Amino acid sequence: MNKKGIMKTRNNIADVAIDRYEKSKMFLLVLFFMSGLAMIFAGFWAELKLNRFLQFTTKHSYAPSYVLIGTGIIVIFAGFFACCWSSDKGNPVIMYACSVSLFLVVVIEVSAAVAMLVFRKSWIENFDAGMKDAITKYKKFTPYFDTEVDSFQIALKCCGDHTYNDWLNLNPPVPQSCCIKTSCDTNDVSKIYQEGCYEKVVAFFKNNVKYLAVGIAILAVFPLLGIIIFWGLARGGKKSNYQQVK
Repeated sequence: MNKKGIMKTRNNIADVAIDRYEKSKMFLLVLFFMSGLAMIFAGFWAELKLNRFLQFTTKHSYAPSYVLIGTGIIVIFAGFFACCWSSDKGNPVIMYACSVSLFLVVVIEVSAAVAMLVFRKSWIENFDAGMKDAITKYKKFTPYFDTEVDSFQIALKCCGDHTYNDWLNLNPPVPQSCCIKTSCDTNDVSKIYQEGCYEKVVAFFKNNVKYLAVGIAILAVFPLLGIIIFWGLARGGKKSNYQQVK
């Protein structure tokens, strides 16, 4: 093969590497954007739903929701950076850097999923103690705190920690937020919720936290797929650059 033919072959190899990058760019952008939005949505769900229960635990933390929201933002940012801001198409250094960044994202997502499953039992136990403490402080702390306790019982349609008797034993009388209707005579047990909030919380954690953790772990597949694609693009770009120099 003459020199002109060799140069043409090398240029074709380089064009193939760039073409692969261009075809993968939009796919990766959509992939990261959707997975990032899903993480942010899960974070806001945890903020609105999960923290409603965690606020009465003895060790309340907003960390789960913040980790999810922060990870989602990082995933979206990484997608835009890698797919839109990298003007040097097919640059192996950029591709390898993106692979490492996405690997860290995978580690964060998997860690968050494992942490939710590990701390689920601890959250339930802390809620048991925290709810008893909330009942004891009711009408003795701040009006805002009382409103939170009332809103919690109304939303979950429950009364006390394990039963309405917790109010009678710890801080009588039973509050109006235990009423089945808007207001009632709380001395009449037929007109108040008799199931405690603890059972409601246990059911919530068993039915939702597990699925949330599994969902987060599944979302880790998307950046993992991005790692594979970026790694392949980097190797292809490196090979084409080597052959061009050669």
